[in-house]
Amino acid sequence: MGRLLPFSKYVNEVTPLTADDALDRLRLSMRQGSVSAVAMLTDGLENLCINRASGQPYPPFFVPFFEAIVKPMDTAKGERQLASFLNSDRVCSKTEDDKTLLVAGRLSQYGEKALPGEQDPLGQRGDLSS
Repeated sequence: MGRLLPFSKYVNEVTPLTADDALDRLRLSMRQGSVSAVAMLTDGLENLCINRASGQPYPPFFVPFFEAIVKPMDTAKGERQLASFLNSDRVCSKTEDDKTLLVAGRLSQYGEKALPGEQDPLGQRGDLSS
């Protein structure tokens, strides 16, 4: 998992993309290598999934989502489950802010036609249609 750069001094501090100093204030971390999955979220979920002291992602939050996207899925059911999770008392008790989560993965990473040399970080290489 990646690492975020240091947090802002204040919770919910944002810089609009149209601000003159937006690019100077952008928090960005780069790494070399292939990426098999990515998660993007709004600041309302930070307290649930990012260790503020270290800037490290909290794997128990992300792993279930990454595991779910490597399996065949009923999209409508998945959307309902995600909405239920994000609106649950467990999540809402930790944030009053917006809660948006996007999780995406490379299907070729897990399918039979994966590129030579790609590694399956979850150990679940296989046919997604089964």
